[in-house]
Order: sequence, then structure tokens, then C-alpha cells
Amino acid sequence: MNNYDSLKEEITDAEIKTDTELRKIKKKLRHSKQKGNDIAAHKFQILIDEYENHSVEKPQHEKKKKEKKKNAALKKKNQIESDIFLEQEYCKNKEKNAKKQVEENRRKQAEERRKQQEKQRREEQRREDKRRVEEQLFTLGTYKIIEDHGLDKKTLPRDILPILSNYSNKLWRDLSMKYHPDKYNGSDIYSKLINALKHFHTESK
Repeated sequence: MNNYDSLKEEITDAEIKTDTELRKIKKKLRHSKQKGNDIAAHKFQILIDEYENHSVEKPQHEKKKKEKKKNAALKKKNQIESDIFLEQEYCKNKEKNAKKQVEENRRKQAEERRKQQEKQRREEQRREDKRRVEEQLFTLGTYKIIEDHGLDKKTLPRDILPILSNYSNKLWRDLSMKYHPDKYNGSDIYSKLINALKHFHTESK
């Protein structure tokens, strides 16, 4: 048997690029081994090993690349979800704080109105108390004037009674003319009372 006959078999140093080419080379490898062509078989085996090793390394590299890309996409997705969550929480808190602020403003306004009303009520009460005191003092003052002139309110002429509480210059002039001693039987008792009441009213204002 001539061992060199197997050298006639075509042997290529080209790199295996596809699985189809791999199958063809493996078939040639089997034929070479059957024919005893160790050199050709060795070359075929080298090509096969290079392709298979390259095929193993390449997917690992691709796997790492894809995994890195996947991790980057996942990180980006998580960041987006985190941003969305934070934005939603911010909006919820903002809306909640806005409602709380509105309620607080309403409460403050209601409290301010209540205080204002209370202040107004106290002021009105103070004015009313003052008016009553002044009225009492005024009444006491007019009574004292009447008593100092030796008169009694019950016996006073009816037209003099209005000037006791509602003094006016016109009323005083009319009464002064009516009860002037020259016109009222020479008596000045009511004339003096009217003038005293005028003095009291003008001094008390």
C-alpha cells in the first residue's frame, strides 16, 4: 500500500467559517483516518479544533457582551422606574402638602375671623358698658342738678323734660325765652335750671 496516495486528497488551510464547512471537514477527517493519511487527518483536526475553540470563545464573548448590554438596559430601566416612582411620590406629597396648606390656611382664616368677631364683640360690649355708665352718670347728674335747684323731676313742666337727656342749642334757646324771668311771672327758677343743664351737657361732651 502506498501511503503517499492519500496526499492527493485536497487539504485546505482555510479557516472553517460555518457549521456546514465543519461537517465537511469532519467527513474528510474520517476518510483521512480510514486511508491512514495522518498528515491530512492532523491538519483537518487542527482546523476543527480551531473552529470549535473559536465557536466556544465567541459565544462566551457574545454572552458577556449581551449580559453587559442586558445589565445596562436593566439598570436604565430601573433608573427610569426609580425616577417615575420618585416623581409620583413627589406629586403625591406635593398634592398632599398643597391640601394640607389649604386646610391650614382655612383654619387660620377661621381662627382669625373668630378672633376678630370676639374682639368686635368685646369692643361692642365695652362701648355698651361705657354708654350705660355714662347714661347712669348723666341721669344722676341731671337728677342732682334738679335737686340742687330745689325741684322734683315729677313736678317739672313737660316741655323741660326733653332737655334732660336730649340737649340741643335750639331747644335751650326756646326754653330760655319761654322761662325768662321777664316772661315767666318774674321767676327765674326754671331759667337757672335750664342754664345749669346747658352747662352740664356742654361740659360732659
